[in-house]
Amino acid sequence: MEPAAEPPTAIKRAELFKSNIELWKARNALRAASTGATVDPKIAELFGSIRKICEAINAAETMRIEFRSAGSECYLRTNRVSVTVSLKTPRGEFELLVRQYDGKLAFVGERVSFPEPRAIEESTFFPTLNVDREFGWAGEREGSNFSSNETLANEVVRQLVDLAEKEALGKITRPLRVSAYRS
Repeated sequence: MEPAAEPPTAIKRAELFKSNIELWKARNALRAASTGATVDPKIAELFGSIRKICEAINAAETMRIEFRSAGSECYLRTNRVSVTVSLKTPRGEFELLVRQYDGKLAFVGERVSFPEPRAIEESTFFPTLNVDREFGWAGEREGSNFSSNETLANEVVRQLVDLAEKEALGKITRPLRVSAYRS
């Protein structure tokens, strides 16, 4: 039987306290919209990872995913469902919103179906740092798991694949649609 671990000394505990407070301050500063110079390149990196995963799926010919990005938003879609990823700054803090839609969203200049696809699920992520000070994302719940850009990119594309499967199996119902042109 192993002896019980000794609690940290007061000096070690004070060092941990200082480190934890510094990490907490760095995480809070990262969420502030004024840190765009830090977050913006990470968004471009995230969207690049999402694009590469979509390209790999398309190359494997397992399904067809269309990808577009512009600024702080990216769009993924199949011929029947869509997912968007948008960086927003409500209340002066960065939020990354991932929304699933029950239809194909139109890109500018394309014909769309009416009524417009409905958002059927939404997830919110916030920029954060792990204990090693690496950039990533955390869900809206306190203490939610840390996700690197690569992990979150895989999660976003997996959501689209899962949504496409639900639609193909008839588990998503939509109102009757009519075509129109979006300018």
